[in-house]
Amino acid sequence: MYAHFVRVSIPRVLTLCLQAQYEALQNTLKNVEQELAQTRSSLAETKSTFESAREEWQVDKKTLEDAIVDMTGAEKNFAEDRLSRESNAQQHEERVRVSKPSVRSFIFLLISAWCTQAAEERYSREVIAHAEAIKSIDDLKRRLHDLQVSERNNRTGAETAQAKLATSESSWSQQRQALDREITDLTSRYSGSWTLCC
Repeated sequence: MYAHFVRVSIPRVLTLCLQAQYEALQNTLKNVEQELAQTRSSLAETKSTFESAREEWQVDKKTLEDAIVDMTGAEKNFAEDRLSRESNAQQHEERVRVSKPSVRSFIFLLISAWCTQAAEERYSREVIAHAEAIKSIDDLKRRLHDLQVSERNNRTGAETAQAKLATSESSWSQQRQALDREITDLTSRYSGSWTLCC
């Protein structure tokens, strides 16, 4: 009777042990799959952040390039205006020296003075606009630098997330293979135990 009890309880104990091990392996597999899903989600978020920062950087870069082109054109116009004013002033001086004083020359001098004053006012406005443009360019350069730093940080984060994902996938694959081997071993042991008992 004792032998019959041992025969009946050993397969039941083996079955319970195998079921417990199988459930533990399934729980481990489920945890690994959840961790893999979280890592993939984190990588997607990092990629999205990186792309949006890159797009902002491209827009700021384009704005800065346009501002530089505008500044170059303004400087060129400024230099041309200055040369024109100087040339006009020299011509007026020459005319005044050559001609005898008359009402006509006096009117001409008044007009020349008015033109010179208007040119100086225009020159002052352009200098102020030029200074504001330089300040704007400096601000854009600072912002571009900040965006470049942010882009580098995001790129580093994305690379780190990709490395973690690759590591997690490799680890998950190794764990799955180990679990599959363990299930196969347990199944073969269980089959072998069952044949020996019966």
